[in-house]
Amino acid sequence: MRIAVCNNYPLDRVQNEVDLGETPDHLLFGVNYLQEAGHECTIINNEVKISKFLKLLKYCIPYVHWGDLSKQSYILKYKENFDYIFSPCGNMTNALQLLRSYDKFNVPIGIVQHHPVIPGRLDKLRFPLEKKVWEGVDHIFCLSKYAEKSMLDKYKSVQSIRSINWGCDTNFYNQAIYPGNGLVIAGRTARDFQTIINAVNNTHLKTTIFHLEGDVVFNGSMSSNIKLVSSRNEQPEPGNPKIGWLRHKDLLPYFQNSRVIGIPLFKQNSLAGLTSLMDSLGAGKPVIMTRNPNIDIDIEKEGVGHWVEPRDVEGWRRIINWYENNPLESSEMGKRARYLASKTYSSAMFSKKLIKCINH
Repeated sequence: MRIAVCNNYPLDRVQNEVDLGETPDHLLFGVNYLQEAGHECTIINNEVKISKFLKLLKYCIPYVHWGDLSKQSYILKYKENFDYIFSPCGNMTNALQLLRSYDKFNVPIGIVQHHPVIPGRLDKLRFPLEKKVWEGVDHIFCLSKYAEKSMLDKYKSVQSIRSINWGCDTNFYNQAIYPGNGLVIAGRTARDFQTIINAVNNTHLKTTIFHLEGDVVFNGSMSSNIKLVSSRNEQPEPGNPKIGWLRHKDLLPYFQNSRVIGIPLFKQNSLAGLTSLMDSLGAGKPVIMTRNPNIDIDIEKEGVGHWVEPRDVEGWRRIINWYENNPLESSEMGKRARYLASKTYSSAMFSKKLIKCINH
């Protein structure tokens, strides 16, 4: 099958990073497994003149997000070359989906839906057209049951919605060292650095916080057990460690040697923190995470971590101290995390389910 891959960040760059061992393959959302299964995947990066129809659609109905019009124009122009359209980012092909819902575009479309549907100010105005947009998708792969439910509640007649567990590249992560020492925090989206720094202050646990330049704005004194490591907010260049933010391979030694991984978030209505949670499972380390009801994995029920309520400084401090004082229990939680990744949350399992749906 000839598959056009349409994404919001350059997957060919990520593919190069994966090939070089710099990045785990789950950030390809199954594209590499599609290729291994014999499918011909073309990552669409081409910039072409936006078609007159799509340009008209954008200007006549500006209150609906129409996706990447340039990439969709390229697919329209060369649609005979493709048997399937796959979008790892769920809002890239909306215009093509609308055409397909009216039988004006005959190539099947599959998308990965990362977040629940969030109501907006113009919801009543947008709803009829958005419903047609979603009806034009053959496969909607939701990364959580919460995202699936939010879509089913709103778009009851859409038959293609299903949840599918995302998973980590278990082969990427080094063997964990137990019990390890220190708290490691990495990640870019919706991070609540103010709360975690206040929490770590007056504890003894060594803490390393990886962040993008300008993301950490902290008012107050910072204790000596906290280390901030910044990197530039720019796309990396595969094979060139001097350009871009830190790669996963740079974080691996810190994950491997840590006692626990932390994911401090603001109150969430999205799946923020899921990528970092995959890191903790793959690395075989327990996790402390701000409660995010949109994520399916119950880290406390699975015995791999602890939830903390949003902005709960004392809650973070209490759990941090628990990990410092309970090395054996921490080690057992980390081993369960790695087992859970291998058993349920691996990129291989995610891709197997994805390919099965696409093939049928």
